[in-house]
Amino acid sequence: MNSRKRVLAVALSLVMAVTAFAFAVPSNAEAASKDTSNMQLDEAVDSQGNVYVSEEAATDGENVTAEVEEGLAQDFELYALSTDYNDKVFSQIISDVVNQNTVTYDKASELARMVNLGYSWHNSVGPISISKAVLTKENTYTTGWLWNKRTVTETSTDDVYVVGMSGTDPIALNSTTGVVTDLLSGFEQDNLYVRNIKKVIFENIPEGSKLIVSGHSLGGMVSQQIAADADIKDAYEVVNVVTFGSPLLNGVAREGQVQRLGDTSDVVPILSVNTFKHILWQVFGLNREDGGYFGRFITAHCQSYQRDDVWGGYDVTGVKGGNATLTVDYSTTQFFSSPIIITK
Repeated sequence: MNSRKRVLAVALSLVMAVTAFAFAVPSNAEAASKDTSNMQLDEAVDSQGNVYVSEEAATDGENVTAEVEEGLAQDFELYALSTDYNDKVFSQIISDVVNQNTVTYDKASELARMVNLGYSWHNSVGPISISKAVLTKENTYTTGWLWNKRTVTETSTDDVYVVGMSGTDPIALNSTTGVVTDLLSGFEQDNLYVRNIKKVIFENIPEGSKLIVSGHSLGGMVSQQIAADADIKDAYEVVNVVTFGSPLLNGVAREGQVQRLGDTSDVVPILSVNTFKHILWQVFGLNREDGGYFGRFITAHCQSYQRDDVWGGYDVTGVKGGNATLTVDYSTTQFFSSPIIITK
């Protein structure tokens, strides 16, 4: 296959995937049409709009009511959740963000929920988030000789900033999370999303800090571009990159430990130019789990990565069987826009 045909093939594949995803995303009108008349109010919303969610409600998305959603929107500029699925999966993390809780995560699926809060059906600010956190790992090694050999376990803790990026979002207005960025990123080209992320990082994170960068779909693609960016690597230490449903990008230049997670029914993780340039790395550098979607790639792409039963065996750094935990201080969490046109 000549170069021109390869370019056309990848471009067509990316456009088809992004278009299919766009049709799968629920609109705000659909979100507004939800019937909440039979829901019971198990939460309290105070005069400042703070939401206090009961333990029962936190595990039962059906208890998230219209009144609570209104309180969330007032306090944190969050939209009403768009689907019953999102109600059940995201009710706890949204209450943690709104109440500025400090929470410890040990699963990749929990990190995926953090990243997904950047979508416009969760917040009206933008797709980029920054949170202060503490990364904890247990490192086990053997020391000594045959007569005094012993196993030692040491715990390391690092202050980190978690930078999250959501993916393709056809609903978001004046945002770089569209098809053009998918194509540019898929071909490992510079784009406005990457530039905006760099600007946000340099303006809000002290130089010399350690970073965990993570994203879903397009967000995972630009995460890898950020981890490979010379300016970022000069000013920060990227310790981990975790992507959900994203193809291989900038493989050689990336800094930090990189883990790509992809459902077996999700085709997006192979939709980049590396399918033709580095096919073995593209395929075998991907951690696969079967979410039971039986080829329904759009559903797998949108829903699999937040599921504890599918990705709970991977730690917060994306390592299967790993022991890393992430303690996130949600009082520090901020969301940022990634505009196409900057208005004053």
